[in-house]
Amino acid sequence: MTERRLGRSAGGYERDESPQAAEGMRWEAFWELLDLAAAERGLSVSGLAKAAGLDPTALNPSKRFAPDGRRRWLRMDTVFRLLDIAEISLARFGEAMEQGAARGNVTPGAQTGLPEHALLRATSFSHLAVAGLFDRAFLPVGRPRGNVVARRRHDASASSWGEIAAPTTGCGPHDYAVRLDTADYEPVFRDNSLLVMAPDAALHSGDRALLYGEGLVPRIVRIQILNADTATVVSPIGDVAETVDLSSRLVLHRIVAATL
Repeated sequence: MTERRLGRSAGGYERDESPQAAEGMRWEAFWELLDLAAAERGLSVSGLAKAAGLDPTALNPSKRFAPDGRRRWLRMDTVFRLLDIAEISLARFGEAMEQGAARGNVTPGAQTGLPEHALLRATSFSHLAVAGLFDRAFLPVGRPRGNVVARRRHDASASSWGEIAAPTTGCGPHDYAVRLDTADYEPVFRDNSLLVMAPDAALHSGDRALLYGEGLVPRIVRIQILNADTATVVSPIGDVAETVDLSSRLVLHRIVAATL
């Protein structure tokens, strides 16, 4: 006969500690953590599945049970691919899952060991040409309005910046996000990709960056050669080189992260 034990939960209620109940709580914590990991990367669970090379519906709630009602677990190689996309170690994920199962819930931050991600200013790519987004040092200025990047095309009447949860940890104080609303950079960056720009990040040859400046239509480039005052850049999808003078009110903001 299977032993069934009752323990005291944090809220003072009795909690079933039988092996079946413990497995159920681990299963719930496992899927909740995958949902959270996707959200913290700025992805839906379908987007996380696609990024890992899976069917877009592989992580949907309807796929988390077998036809006979049994709880479904993912294969370890699939878990490894998903965690690699989410940039979470297996040890860290396992610890967070056990902590979430012990508490009966999963939330970001100290309870799970998963990071709480900062909020970034954000706008769409076509909106970068609007005046007033950056100061004279080409750093983002102005208070964000709203918690999503809603605009898909240029709208001069829209507020300067939206706000979005950073898809990575360790963002700098001047970092900002840009939602691509063009297919011009496919297949390197897909339409609707989220790009994180770091104005303070050091630049190196081979980096992809946003080229921005007074009187210049913003565009994404790849740095070929970088000197003190000039840079030779090319389009990420082309090979026509162009030398830009970085001393004449032009800057390169390095792309430090991108999501599908």
